[in-house]
Amino acid sequence: MTGLQSAGLAALAILILVWGEPCQGQAYQTQDSSGIVVVTTGPSPSPAAQGWSISDEPRLTIGELDGEDPYLFTQIWDALQAPDGRIVVVEGSSYEIRVFGPKGRHEVTFGGRGGGPEEFGGPPWIALAGPDTLLVWDPGNYRLSRYDLAGSLLGQKAILSTVDSLGIGQFPNGLVWQIASDGALLWTGPTRSRRVGGGAANVMRRFVLLPSGGEKIHDFGPYLSGRVNYVERTGGGFSGISDPFAPSHAVVLGAAPERIAISDAERWEIQVFDGGGKLRQIWRGRFARTPITRSMRA
Repeated sequence: MTGLQSAGLAALAILILVWGEPCQGQAYQTQDSSGIVVVTTGPSPSPAAQGWSISDEPRLTIGELDGEDPYLFTQIWDALQAPDGRIVVVEGSSYEIRVFGPKGRHEVTFGGRGGGPEEFGGPPWIALAGPDTLLVWDPGNYRLSRYDLAGSLLGQKAILSTVDSLGIGQFPNGLVWQIASDGALLWTGPTRSRRVGGGAANVMRRFVLLPSGGEKIHDFGPYLSGRVNYVERTGGGFSGISDPFAPSHAVVLGAAPERIAISDAERWEIQVFDGGGKLRQIWRGRFARTPITRSMRA
């Protein structure tokens, strides 16, 4: 599966979480003995499903090359839109959270680097916990905080002891992939590479769901996350080069979280789990795979 096909699986995963049922005329579904719904999509969508498109021009643009500080971005780490149209953006280099009105006008900036109650020890991840309530995960200080969209701190909870007791620290370079509106965290970290021969190794990534109440974590196991080609260097030693054509994964965390969808690039399917970690659905696609030629690699 190519990177382009992986993006297609990501889009399909989003569709699963929005509608939860196959589009009429595009798929059929069965139910196996374990109560898992299996959905297989055809090679092409029906004519009725081809009306969705993206406009050529954006409806709104926020950001400038030269202007006032709130409109200058070095790294957009996370972003979302509130029901009233306001847009919340996390600036990854300064650890700031910036709120803009529906027409792109800056309203407030809060947060920043540090260990204080209203500071962050790393680029924060955000989710909506209500129409005007922002849930913020601080990965550096291991804290969950609630803010209103005016930037006022409403509450805060430290979960470092919970994380330590659940053994999440075993994952090197671990990070929070997504955060749900109830405070559940989808944690991810790389596992050991798996040799596939020919000087290459598959990179595996493990996903773990940490429920908001701090109960037992749900470990979804390793998924293929890419491939590294090892090249021998002059004078000895090796260098690893990521393969841009290697299969990868996509993941979507539902809002409850009642559903977690993970694309399995090795099996050419999307696996949908409930908030308790139980496999509920398997979505499989029957699509023509694009052959990777020598000229493409060159």
